[in-house]
Amino acid sequence: MTAEVSSLDRATESYDGPVIEADGLTKHFPMESGLVSSLLGGETRYVKAVDGVDLHIDSGETVGLVGESGCGKSTLGEVLIGLQEPTAGSIRFFGQELTGDVPRDRMRKFRQNVQMVFQDPYESTNPRFTIGQWIREPLEIHDVPNKRERVLTALERAELSPGEAYLDQYPHQLSGGQRQRVSIARAIVLEPKFIVADEPVSMLDVSVRASVLDTLQSLGRELDMAVLYISHDLSLIKQMCDRTMVMYLGKVVESGPTDDLIGDPKHPYSQALVDAVPVPKAGNRVNKPPLEGEPPDPVDLPEGCNFRPRCPYATDVCYDEPTLDAWSADGGARHASCHRVGDFDPAHIRASDE
Repeated sequence: MTAEVSSLDRATESYDGPVIEADGLTKHFPMESGLVSSLLGGETRYVKAVDGVDLHIDSGETVGLVGESGCGKSTLGEVLIGLQEPTAGSIRFFGQELTGDVPRDRMRKFRQNVQMVFQDPYESTNPRFTIGQWIREPLEIHDVPNKRERVLTALERAELSPGEAYLDQYPHQLSGGQRQRVSIARAIVLEPKFIVADEPVSMLDVSVRASVLDTLQSLGRELDMAVLYISHDLSLIKQMCDRTMVMYLGKVVESGPTDDLIGDPKHPYSQALVDAVPVPKAGNRVNKPPLEGEPPDPVDLPEGCNFRPRCPYATDVCYDEPTLDAWSADGGARHASCHRVGDFDPAHIRASDE
């Protein structure tokens, strides 16, 4: 075993910091320019999908990432697990740097310890493989022993029981919920330290969503994994996550303990997301989202705060870009990227509108 593999092995056993952390993480995609612009030496323009994100997730902790479609949630998850290269910033896994010139052995060990559960259970399984072959493949790649036992254990943990009954079946023989459980079994067969779950139940029937979420939640605790749970559904975020980050146009605009953030959002965008959630109670109306218009062009972002053109509380100070600062009244547990935090009471404003 090489020194690099040994150092990361030791880190996963003894390191007492976050499992995964990032500082200033950025992913910009260059826009294709036309022929005339290229010949004239026109400036390359970029889509700022992820634009300076800081985060950390501890063992056994589930952190939610919420925001509108196109805000950069999935891109952030893919960058964190190495499916895309970051444009800038730092990623550390158990304190070991993963950006820049990283030794091959360290990256191999990292890939063995991170997995992703994708949104579409019909696209995330190989129709040519049996279920047993599909779940076994990561064990083959990383030359892990006791393959059959590990596959059966993963199936049982994903609540596909008895595991033997699924080994020789093909994906087309299973329901959507069963396919997603197969994807979960494949993700956990190596007993990873970090999982990104990207909208894992959005394509499932409502009747099976709760049970799949319960499975993910229990596996996070059982395997002591760090989990990044990506969703646009705040009701699921509230059920699943210890902390939550709200993302808008590539930036995190608010973060904090999930119950506190949903119960009393401090950023106007977070407030809008909370207000848009229908309350399933007799006599209640669906709250009308206070936002108007569409998000700005991600290639041509507005001056200052990205949310300023849609914000009902924007003033001249919002033409300066805000930073994600601790909200002092919460002792540093809450952070919001808004110049006007404390100038208005979102809870009071929502109550007065009813």
